[in-house]
Amino acid sequence: MFVLTRPKDNARLVVKEDEAEKIKEDWAIVNGTHAEYLAEKKEIESEKELLRQLFSREPSDNDVMWGVLKKQLISHGIERNMGFYRNTRLEMAKILKKEKKLKLALTIFLEISYLDLNGPKNRGTIYRNHPDLLDDYPLFKPSDAFIAPGIITLIKGIVQKLNIEMSDVNKLFIESNERIMNSLKLPVSPKSCWGKLKKELQ
Repeated sequence: MFVLTRPKDNARLVVKEDEAEKIKEDWAIVNGTHAEYLAEKKEIESEKELLRQLFSREPSDNDVMWGVLKKQLISHGIERNMGFYRNTRLEMAKILKKEKKLKLALTIFLEISYLDLNGPKNRGTIYRNHPDLLDDYPLFKPSDAFIAPGIITLIKGIVQKLNIEMSDVNKLFIESNERIMNSLKLPVSPKSCWGKLKKELQ
């Protein structure tokens, strides 16, 4: 069951999944994003059919969304949209948290905090049309860095559930994000970022 607001009269309703989908589509029409809604729905159905053939069974919603998000992650990386890349990683971490895979979820939430502290930017249009301008408009801008309070809350909640020390969080942050730094060519190292994150966590 879902609790949603219907756009035509702003009524709050308790609805089943099929009714919820109709309300979501109605909101997409109202917001002018119906084309994007239909494209995403098609992408989900395509991924579901692919996994159905691969697993020889009906895939879970989380399996389907994970597959869709992985493809979106690759696309955002190719397009040099690092803000969207960061948001996609957030959705992946939420799936892991929902599935109680807390250590993996924590690793990705720490990755997201590291990306935030480097100031991720979306440069798709510049990259496609004027690749020579990327030096003037880098993919990461540390001067615009911030850590969303929601990410801090999620990290603290998992740390508490796992009952791990801050020194272990430090080690996980440094080790996992050194690989991220090298693969994405981030300007600020995990060691330089840790102090800011630690201050927020404490």
